[in-house]
Amino acid sequence: MRRTRFGFTLVELLVVIAIIAILIALLVPAVQKVRETAARAQCTNNLKQIGLALQNYHDTKKAFPAGYVSEVDSANNDTGPGWGWGVAILPQLEQQNLLASIVQSQPIEASVNSGARLQSLAVFRCPSDNAPQIWTASQYDALGTPTKAICDVASANYLGVYGVGEPGVDGDGIFFRNSSIRILDITDGSSQTLMVGERAFALAPATWTGAVTNAEIYPDNSSNMVLAHTGE
Repeated sequence: MRRTRFGFTLVELLVVIAIIAILIALLVPAVQKVRETAARAQCTNNLKQIGLALQNYHDTKKAFPAGYVSEVDSANNDTGPGWGWGVAILPQLEQQNLLASIVQSQPIEASVNSGARLQSLAVFRCPSDNAPQIWTASQYDALGTPTKAICDVASANYLGVYGVGEPGVDGDGIFFRNSSIRILDITDGSSQTLMVGERAFALAPATWTGAVTNAEIYPDNSSNMVLAHTGE
């Protein structure tokens, strides 16, 4: 009697594996494309929500929030507290509880604000960026070596536009130190003016909390210091 054979031969098994590998090779790019499309849509929605929050803030306060709020010394240097526009619009982003936990009369780096400043908010983060949720705001020397860690803060990808030139305390954009810009002040027209933009963490870190006093931003991919306040 002829014995009935069950199972696959080695050749048949290799053919099946090859077919599966080809299907996976065709499927992976399609899945990645779908994921990136979804991430792009989420990023666009984040910017939309921030824009609506800023508009609602303007409707209530009759001006956009300050880029960051700080007292100054006799040399025009920041003395804090440094809370920025991202904090000001927390109620418009349904983050009233987080705002209530912030002691805005104290600096960002104050221990009483250690919990609030570490809160990572999805609305301020681009889903396509590999930014860490937390980074350390520090002072640096001329060679870009951190000399003093000030505090840890939650990262963000969306920044208020300071204006033309290097970021500093006084700008011609919407957000700078103690600014209070109204729509009527935008002489180029609001449809022609960029208010909030996106930046990858690799270019320079940022935080939604504001400008940590005395902190500087040092890009990971550059040997040159970017003299800018965090959050701008």
